This record gives sequence, structure tokens and C-alpha cells, in this order.
Amino acid sequence: MKDTQAQDLNEHTLTYERKQELIENIRQAFQRLIKENENERKQFDQEDIDKVSQFNWIIERHLISENWKNELAFENLIENLRWRKEFGVNQLKEADFPAEFYKSGSFFDYESDKLGHPVIYIRGKLHKKISDWTPLFKKFFVYIVNKIENEVYFNSDKIDKPNNKENSNQESNVNDKTNTPRRESIRGSLGKIDAKDDELHNRLNGFSVFWDCQGAGLANVDMDILGFMVRTITTNFPLGLTHVYIYELPWILQAVLSLVRSWIPEYYLNSIVLVKKNDLNDYFDINKLPAYLDGKCERKYTTVPKGCMNAEELGPLNGISASNVKKLQKHIDSHCK
Repeated sequence: MKDTQAQDLNEHTLTYERKQELIENIRQAFQRLIKENENERKQFDQEDIDKVSQFNWIIERHLISENWKNELAFENLIENLRWRKEFGVNQLKEADFPAEFYKSGSFFDYESDKLGHPVIYIRGKLHKKISDWTPLFKKFFVYIVNKIENEVYFNSDKIDKPNNKENSNQESNVNDKTNTPRRESIRGSLGKIDAKDDELHNRLNGFSVFWDCQGAGLANVDMDILGFMVRTITTNFPLGLTHVYIYELPWILQAVLSLVRSWIPEYYLNSIVLVKKNDLNDYFDINKLPAYLDGKCERKYTTVPKGCMNAEELGPLNGISASNVKKLQKHIDSHCK
């Protein structure tokens, strides 16, 4: 796929029509690839193949992150879809994880922020590194992110259509209604968006992360998990994340935040928002905050889905020793109440 518009791409002068053409070029190239080579087709999950046919965002996110350069975007799309098949992303189910993961309330998806983005909560002080459980926790993280993305971007009611204007100004409308101060985000780092580009407005919805650092210390820092989370979001779910709210960051963890900043693409830097307790109402409606933050939302965030086994049952099926099963259970009983 030869890129013949490099100068235009770099100058952010692409029209809406040209962007749609670039998206369609990649879609057709992908469809030719899997049609002409059965071995290539086997490297992709059928659900993802269908998404490429139905949804522009699965392609567009790679074009945006690569400044609308077709060749790079196509390569990234292929690599991403191969990773999804190898990781088994679409096969992950809520019952694949131990009940303790849900009971802990240490990592969960919840109601939206004031900009309308669903939020993933990560409670730092409740995390304990237990190496045997790390592979399963990584899958749990991917499962949650993928579930939210499917809800936000990839359901039958949100199939991308050039003339779909239903949500074209969603973010600005949400700000107007809530009187929330507009914050810098990833979209603010990606250049000017064509006012006619309704689909780009639609697709840049996404999700937020609330990283709760209250009471967390160096003992809770898990660089393996942290690095995996950063790589997963920036590489495998590019531009899905809109904001990272860092809540009550203690001075002892400031160096960790600086390190994370050095790992992420520059256009993500403006997505990081440092939040103090007195600032919560600027970003969240109290009726959508979980109870542990003195919110009034009645939705339980520690509900265990039906069919989940406990750690004692699931551990051996994943090669986890009885001693490490007990470590997890002891940690949950001691810290996650």
C-alpha cells in the first residue's frame, strides 16, 4: 500500500472524503489479503474480520495514530488483529476469572465521568503481586477493556456511517449540560478535526481510567502489570483511552508516574489528570461515583458474575499452586473489604 499523500497527511489538511477513502483502501486491502491467502485468514479471529467489514473505527484508530499514513496504519492493524487472535481476546468470558478478582473491588468498570466516558477503576492499595496469578490478571485486564470498547464502539447500534450525526458533537454537548470545565485530552493532541467530520467526532468517545492512589505505596507497585497495562492500551487499543484520572497521588509514587509518562506516546500525555478529593465533583457526578469514594451510586462494584469459580477451584486449572491460591485468598480477606 503506497502512501502518495504524505505531505497532505503531515499538514492535517485531509478532507472528510479523503479520510473515508483512506479507511476504505485499508478495508479493501485487508479483504484481499484474507481472500487470496487462507493461511493469512487463519491468523485472524472471525469476529474481528467482521468488525473490519462493519466498523470504520477499527481501521481509523490506526490511521489517526499514524498521522493518516496508509502503509503504517495497515501494518499496525494486521499486527493488532494477529495479537487479538493469539491472545484469545474475543474468547475471554467473565466466568474465566476467579470470584476473588470481582470480590476484591480492586479493578472494575463502572459508571461514566461527566464527559460520558465509562470508567475503569484501579485501586492501587489493594494490589499485591502474586506471580502465579499475573497471567490471569493480564487476561482480566484485557477482558475488561475489550468489553468496554465493544459497548462504546462495536455494537450493532453504532455501525459507522458517514451521515450518522447522532453523536457528532457528543463531547461538547456533555460539557454544556454539566458545566464541566473542558480538559485537555488525547483528541486535543491529534490536530484540528474537520467540522464536517461527524464520524471522527463519533469515534473519539472512548473510556477513562481512574487510578486511585489513596493509601498506595511502593509495596503495591507491580512494574510487570503496569507495563502490560500501558502497552495494551497504547498499542492494542490505540486511542480508546480518553483520560487517566490519577487520584490522590502520594509523593512517593511521583517517580513511578514520571516513568510511565516516558513509556507512552506524546499524544497521550494530555490525557493524564491529577485529581484531589476536593476536585472529584469537577469530573464526576456524585450519583455515578462508587460508594467507597462517598458516591451515591447504588450499583455494586464487587458483584461476582454467575458461573465464576473461586480461586481454590480455578487455580489448579491454571497451574497455580495451593500455596499461591492461599496467598490470594489471604490478601483478599485482609485488604479487600
